[in-house]
Amino acid sequence: MRAKLRLGRLVLERWRLHLYTVKKVQPSTLTGLGECGGSLFILFFPSNVFRTYVASFLRLAGENDAWGGDDDEDNASHIAISCWAAFLVWVSRKWKSLKCILKIAVAHKSILIMSAIAFAILCAAGLAVVISFANAYEDNSIVGATKVALDADTKISNELSKARIPLVAVAELVKQIRTFDDLPSKVSNAPMYTGGNGQIFRNVSGVCNDERYTIPFNDIASSIKQTANMSRVLINIQLAPSGIVCLPSPLVNTEDFDEGNYLDSTSARGHDLGNDPKNGYYIRKAIKEHSSTMQGPIELIQRGTSVVSQALIIRNPIYIDGYEFIIDGNKYPFWGFSAILLNWAELAEQCKIAELFASNGLEFLLTRKSTLLNFTTNKEYEEEVVIMKSGGSEMLNSRNSVSLPMEGTHDDWALTVGVESSFSPAWKAWGSVCVILGAFVASFVLMVILVVTKEHELLLYRMMPKNAIRSLQRGETVIDTSARATIYFSHIIGFTTISGHMKPSEFMIMLNQIYGEFDRLVKKHHVTKVETIGDAYIVTGGENGSKGAEKAALFALDALDVVTTFRYKGMRLFIRSGLASGPVVSGVVGAALPKYTIFGDTVNFASRMESTSKSMRIQCSSATKHLLEESTLHSFELRERCDGDEKGVFVKGKGMVHTWWIGGAGKLRSSQTSLQSSQISAAVPPVTNDDSIAKIEMGDITAKDKDSAGFGAEDSSSSVRADKRKRRVSFAD
Repeated sequence: MRAKLRLGRLVLERWRLHLYTVKKVQPSTLTGLGECGGSLFILFFPSNVFRTYVASFLRLAGENDAWGGDDDEDNASHIAISCWAAFLVWVSRKWKSLKCILKIAVAHKSILIMSAIAFAILCAAGLAVVISFANAYEDNSIVGATKVALDADTKISNELSKARIPLVAVAELVKQIRTFDDLPSKVSNAPMYTGGNGQIFRNVSGVCNDERYTIPFNDIASSIKQTANMSRVLINIQLAPSGIVCLPSPLVNTEDFDEGNYLDSTSARGHDLGNDPKNGYYIRKAIKEHSSTMQGPIELIQRGTSVVSQALIIRNPIYIDGYEFIIDGNKYPFWGFSAILLNWAELAEQCKIAELFASNGLEFLLTRKSTLLNFTTNKEYEEEVVIMKSGGSEMLNSRNSVSLPMEGTHDDWALTVGVESSFSPAWKAWGSVCVILGAFVASFVLMVILVVTKEHELLLYRMMPKNAIRSLQRGETVIDTSARATIYFSHIIGFTTISGHMKPSEFMIMLNQIYGEFDRLVKKHHVTKVETIGDAYIVTGGENGSKGAEKAALFALDALDVVTTFRYKGMRLFIRSGLASGPVVSGVVGAALPKYTIFGDTVNFASRMESTSKSMRIQCSSATKHLLEESTLHSFELRERCDGDEKGVFVKGKGMVHTWWIGGAGKLRSSQTSLQSSQISAAVPPVTNDDSIAKIEMGDITAKDKDSAGFGAEDSSSSVRADKRKRRVSFAD
C-alpha cells in the first residue's frame, strides 16, 4: 500500500509540475485535482482498491497541504483548478508553441519554401498514386463491364441464331416441296380490303384455310418448333406468299402460355404486308436488299388484354426462280416470306439477362436502331428502339458506361452497360483529400523539425561564433588567436547585497531584463558575447585591430545608456566597465558540455580594468586607447585617468599602469575628424558617492546609504540632475 501511495504521489507530482508554469496556478492548492485526478487514475490504474488509495491520498493531501512549500506569500495566491481549466491550460501552452513555431518559420523564408516544396512534392506524388490506382480501378471496372456485356451478347445472339433456324428451314422446305407453289398467285389475286385499323387485307378465305395447305404446313411447323427447343419463346411460325400472311402455325397457341391465356392468329390471315401503309415500305426494302427484317418489340393485344408484352417478328424473304415481284419497275424472284414470332420477354428471362447485370452491380440498356419512313415528308429517319433496360438505365451516360454493338444479331443492336455514378472509385475523392491532408501534416511536421533545427542552430550561434560551430561539426579542435583583440568586462555594483535583499525569482527577472538589453546591443554592434558569469558580462570586439576596439567601445557606451535609464520596481543599477586590448586565444573547451571561452593575459587585464574602474565609467588600457585613435569611422573622447596627482591606477601583477576614460563617441564625416555632435565631457563625477558604493559591495548598508546610492527608491531630484550631466550619447548606428 505504501509503495502504491508513493507511486500515486509521484504521478500527481508530475501533474502538479506541469501546472506550476501557469501564472497563479500553484500546485500546493490544486483542490480541484480530486475530480480531475480521479478520472486520470481510472485510466492508468483500473483497480478499485487502488482507486480507494488514491482518493484517500487526495483527501489527506488537501487536508495536510501535501504539495505545500514554505513560502506563505506564494500560498496566498493559490487558486483551485478543475479538469477543464487544466485542459485549457494545456491548449494555451500548445497554442503559444504553435505561434512561436509559425513566427520562426515566417522569419526564415527558407523554412516556408522548403515546407511548401515538400507539400507540393508529397501532394503530387500522393495524388499521382491515387489517380494511378483510380485509373487502374476504372480500367478494371470497364473491362469487367465489357466482359459482362459480351457474355450477354453471346447469350442473346445464340438465342436469336437458334430462332433464325426455323426461318431458314421453312424457306428451304418451301423451295423443296411443290405443295405451296401456287399460293403466291392465289393470294395475290384475292380481293383487297381495308381493316378497321387502316391495315390492308386480302380476302384469302378458301385459300389459306384450305387443308391442302394448312395440314402439311402445320406438320412442318410443328416439327421445326419442336426441333428448335424454344418453348414459350418461339410462339408462332408463319408463311406469307407474296408478302401476304396466309399460314400461321399454330393457329391458336395455348401450349406456350399460362393457363387461360393463348395467342389466336386467325385475325392475321390475309394481312397484305407489301401494300400496308406502315409496313409496306420496310417489306419492299427487305425484298430489294435481300435482307431479313425485325419488327418490335411490340405488345400483342387480343380480346382486350395483353397476350405478349414484348414480341419480336422476324421475316426472311424467300427467292425462287420463276416468280416475279415488281417493285418500282424492277422484277425480283420473290416468292414470299417465312416469319417467326418470338416472345422477347420470355427469351430475356430464360437467358437471365437482368440477373446477369444485377449480380455484377451494373445497369444496362439494350437498343436497336431502325430506319423508318416519314410518310408525310416521304423521308427516311433513324429511330432508336429500346428492347430491354434496367431500372437505373436512365443514369447511364458517356462517363459511366460502355456501349458495344451486338455482332450476333445481324441488325443494329447495341448494348450499353455501366454503373449509376461513375466507373471511378468512390474513394478517389476521399483518397485525394486524405493525400492533401497527409501532405499538409507531413510538411507541417517537416516545418516543425526545420524550426527546431533552426532554433538549435540559432541557440548555438548565440553561444559561440559560427566559425567555431563549423569547426566543431567537422570534428576539429577550435583554436583561434587574435593579436589585437579587445575585451569588455562589466560588473553590477553591489551585486551580492542586491541579491540578498531580493527574492531569487525577482532577481533572475531583473538580470534577464538588463542583460536582455545588453544582448540586443551585442546584435546591434556585431560584437561577440563570450559569457555571463553572475553579474559579469564579457564581450569581445569580434574583429582584430581598431574595428574590434571601436565596436567594443561603442557597445560599452550604449550599455551605460541602458543602465542609466533602467529601473526595476523603482530600483536603479550601477555598473563598472573596463576594456583591454592585446593578444587573445579563443576556443571551445570540453566535449560533453562544450563552452566557448577566451584565454590570455589580455582577458585578465580587461577584468582588472573593470575592477579598478569607477561607477558608471568606462576604463580602457593604453593599447585600447591607441586602437580607438586609429578608428576611421568614429572619434572617441579619451581622457587619461588621474586620481589626484597620480596618473594611472595600480593593477595587481602589473603595478601602476596608465589607463584612460572613454567619455563619448561621434561619427566622422568622410575623412573629417570633427564630431558630428557636441563632445560630451568625460570628467563627470560618479552619480553615487564612493562610500555608499563601498558599503553596498561589503553588504553593510543602511536606509540612508540606500537613499544616497539610489537603491530601492525612486531617483531624487539631485540624482536626476546628475544623470542629465552624466548622460552619454551613443552615435553608433
